[in-house]
Amino acid sequence: MTTFKLQILTLVKRIALLCLAFSISRLLFYLFNTVHFQNLEAEEIFSVFFYGLRFDIFSIMVCNSLFILLSIIPSNFTFNNRYQKILKRLFILSNSIFLSFNFIDMAYFRFIGKRSTFDLFNQLGGQTDVIKQLPYYLRDFWLIIVLFIITIYFLIKFYPILKNVKPEYIYSKKNIIIYSLSIIIICSLTVLSLRGGIQRVPIDFADAGNYAKPQHVSLVLNSSFTLIKSYSRQVLEEYSFFSLKTALNSIEPVKHYKNKIFKNQN
Repeated sequence: MTTFKLQILTLVKRIALLCLAFSISRLLFYLFNTVHFQNLEAEEIFSVFFYGLRFDIFSIMVCNSLFILLSIIPSNFTFNNRYQKILKRLFILSNSIFLSFNFIDMAYFRFIGKRSTFDLFNQLGGQTDVIKQLPYYLRDFWLIIVLFIITIYFLIKFYPILKNVKPEYIYSKKNIIIYSLSIIIICSLTVLSLRGGIQRVPIDFADAGNYAKPQHVSLVLNSSFTLIKSYSRQVLEEYSFFSLKTALNSIEPVKHYKNKIFKNQN
């Protein structure tokens, strides 16, 4: 059992590291956009960072569900160095992607006044000058890129390593029951985190309003959360009853009045 406890403890430390990284990105998001979050009281700042973890944990669980599953396999091979390196690469790569959205919004927020949603990809898809503008973005927001690299280095540097001990898994009937129950509990907690708690309705954008003023809601949320939650939202269908050419031929929006004197009615 000591070996399995060590696995679980290491996993908890890794999740805690991610919570810290997401909180750091929230702090940086605030510092880069303080002009939009003025008159924040001390109590509200505490609420933003404390309850913001609820939304961070959702994003962390979405990103790391596979990682968590692979980390709790009660087997001797999970202590293998090669296996642990694969887990670390999965951890760094997947969480780098999710954290990157928070850093992108540090600059993008000032233009749209909210956290990015999935329509961001539709907007980018319709722009042909994104590549041309990229050098200017890199020039103007180079500090955010540097801070993102430092954050990822922080994850790599402080990634909790599973202690190099000789695994001693004993598959007795009692231990198998304990392993199975432990895995069920961990999976249940993961699902609970994905729902955001035990409430009837899963966590959503509106819940952030319970912890901050409407103008400060973006501080409670994180960009990964808003992107995920907005993915399946129904987009209003655009209807086209006739072509532009037909409309212009049928309607004359510009009226021409010849040989008439204008009479001011005011």
